[in-house]
Amino acid sequence: MVRSNAAGGAILGAIAGKFAGGNFIWFTFRQVAAKRVPGLLLALWLGYRLYPYVPTIDLHKYWEAIRPVIFHPRPPAYDLFRYTAIWLTVGSLIEELGEPRRGWLLFPPFIVTVLVAKVVIVGKALSAAEIAGAAVALAGSAMLAVIVSARIRVAVVALLFSVCIAAERLAPFHFAAYGRAFTWVPFNSFLHGSLELNVISFLEKAFLYGALIWLLRRSGLWLGASTILVATMLFSTSWTEMYLPGRSAEVTDALMALLIGAIIAVVKTPTAASREGTARA
Repeated sequence: MVRSNAAGGAILGAIAGKFAGGNFIWFTFRQVAAKRVPGLLLALWLGYRLYPYVPTIDLHKYWEAIRPVIFHPRPPAYDLFRYTAIWLTVGSLIEELGEPRRGWLLFPPFIVTVLVAKVVIVGKALSAAEIAGAAVALAGSAMLAVIVSARIRVAVVALLFSVCIAAERLAPFHFAAYGRAFTWVPFNSFLHGSLELNVISFLEKAFLYGALIWLLRRSGLWLGASTILVATMLFSTSWTEMYLPGRSAEVTDALMALLIGAIIAVVKTPTAASREGTARA
C-alpha cells in the first residue's frame, strides 16, 4: 500500500510539474496570479474537497469510491441543490480565471479532473448528488449564458449560493424551545476538537463566505456592502443556531466574513481595481 501511494504521488507530481512548467491548456499560473481572489477561492475549495491529497493505485479503493453512485443513483433533492449551487460557484470562479470566452469551456474538464481525483485519493468517494449537481450546473450555466447577461448570471448564482449557505447552517430545521448561550469569543470552537477537522472546516468556511462575497461583488454591489451583507446573514443564522441542538452558536462566522472581505480588498490587483473604476465612470 505504501509503495502504491508513493507511485501514485510520483505520477501526479510529475504531471503537475509538467503543467507548471508549460502553457497548460486550462490556465497558466500567471493567469491565476493576475486574478488572485478567484484563484485563492478555488484553491480553498480544492483544499477541503480533496483533503488529504494522498493518491493510491489500489483498485479496491477505486471500487469503494464509485460504489455509492452505483447503489444509490438517486440523490436527495437537498443534496442535489447544494452541489448544484457549489458547482455553479466554482464554474463562475473558473470563468473569471479563464476569461469569459473560454472560461466555461474549461469547466467540464475541471469537473472530470476533480471527480477522478476523488476516486484515486485515499478516504474520498463520489456521490450521485455531486455528479448530478455538476451536470445540472453545466446545463444551467449554458442556459443562463444564452438568455441573460453575465452580471445577471452571476447574481442568480449568488442568490442560489446564499440560500445554500443559509440552509446548510440551519438544517435540519429542528428547533428547540429554549436556546443555549451565544458565544462572543471568536474562534472558540476551533480551540477544541480534532485539529484536522478544524482545518478542513476553516478551509470550507473561508471558501463559502469568500465566494459569496466575491459573487455579490461581481453582481454589482460594492465590496464593503457585500461583506456586511454576508456578515449580517452569518450573524443572524449563528444567533438562530442557539435553538439548534448540536450546533455552536458563536460570533466566529460573522467575524470571518469581515476578515475575508478585508483580505479580498487587500489582495485585489491594482489593474483589476483600475478597470472596475473605469467601467463605473
